[in-house]
Amino acid sequence: MSKKILIPQAKPTNSPDKPKPINEEKGRTSQKPSFLIKPKK
Repeated sequence: MSKKILIPQAKPTNSPDKPKPINEEKGRTSQKPSFLIKPKK
């Protein structure tokens, strides 16, 4: 999943990959604890 966020080409429709990563992070938060996602950022 990290690669997807780092690769803006994957989502050409959304030039600003800022809003996209936020959405993906939410999905990842469900799988992992928030404290694990915070430091990753």
